[in-house]
Amino acid sequence: MVKLPKVIARGHGNKDFFEWSITSTGFAFDAPTETYKVVRTWYLEDKAGLLHTGIEIYTLGSGIWRSKEEDIP
Repeated sequence: MVKLPKVIARGHGNKDFFEWSITSTGFAFDAPTETYKVVRTWYLEDKAGLLHTGIEIYTLGSGIWRSKEEDIP
């Protein structure tokens, strides 16, 4: 079992966002770097109905999540 560090997603606890969901999670081996990674995607819906999406990548042993976020108009 692998324990992953906790992530606080953008908007967590923010009253302008009312729905946050992880949409999918994957586990893979990156051959060029010889590392294992966990990847997950998520979305937030704000009160105006706009979707904000993101992807988070965790390289096992790094201790941190990297992320990329985009807004969908």
